[in-house]
Amino acid sequence: MLISTAMIYAVGLLIDKFDNKQKIRTALFIISLVYNLGILIVFKYSTSFIENINSLFGANIYNPKLPLPIGLSFYTFQALSYVIDVYLRKVKVQKNIINFKLMENHSNNNNLAISVQNLTKRFPHITAVDNISFNVKRGEIFGFLGPNGAGKTTTINILCTLMPPTKGTVLVNNFDIIKQPLAVRKSIGIVFQETTLDNHLTVDENLYLHAKLYGLNKNQYRRQAYPALKLLDIENIRTKTISQLSGGTKRRVEMARVFIHQPQILFLDEPTVGLDAQTKNKI
Repeated sequence: MLISTAMIYAVGLLIDKFDNKQKIRTALFIISLVYNLGILIVFKYSTSFIENINSLFGANIYNPKLPLPIGLSFYTFQALSYVIDVYLRKVKVQKNIINFKLMENHSNNNNLAISVQNLTKRFPHITAVDNISFNVKRGEIFGFLGPNGAGKTTTINILCTLMPPTKGTVLVNNFDIIKQPLAVRKSIGIVFQETTLDNHLTVDENLYLHAKLYGLNKNQYRRQAYPALKLLDIENIRTKTISQLSGGTKRRVEMARVFIHQPQILFLDEPTVGLDAQTKNKI
């Protein structure tokens, strides 16, 4: 019985360690093999032990003509089956609870444009973002305020999949930035702190290049470019090269560019920095 108890205890430890049925079956096979070999050795070299077993539990426990103690093995594996059955039932209940919570969270996340939980970004000698959490609802304007070096741009770069986090969970438009980066990029528009326009191309060429990168054809571009240009009051400068434009006008072109592929979320990293008050108000 001590061997049986030890065997059941070992199975319990394995169940705690493994969550895969195949691994449990393999472990049970090994334990069963060791168990039966141990019983054979004990029953071969200990006559007094056999007599004690027979006197305590009845002659049906062990028949000397059989290679194994049938009764003892039967009850042992019945106990093992019970332990495994309870474990699998417990796992099934836990999975159902988890699935329910995931469905509930998915329903709640449908109202969120961005969900950030325990986001951290560490560099070799500094922690730029330290365990921040926040949610941004759809249709909401959300801003980062802080001094230089506070981690604002680092956070935006992580949200835009340009930089991996050290730890934490980030969902943008219900897409995981680590597991689904392409889906995230298709659903967002970005105006960076520094200009990213090509000075040798015209306004129209810059915007069309952006449209092609997002998979838009020429007809889609024409249909979607004019409303964006008109919104920023720059529809009359489409043929001018970027190098001919003032700083404020370049910023308007960059603002118009993010609307071309009709993103669901916009990231604006200090879009009005260095501009005069009139241009800031216009943007």
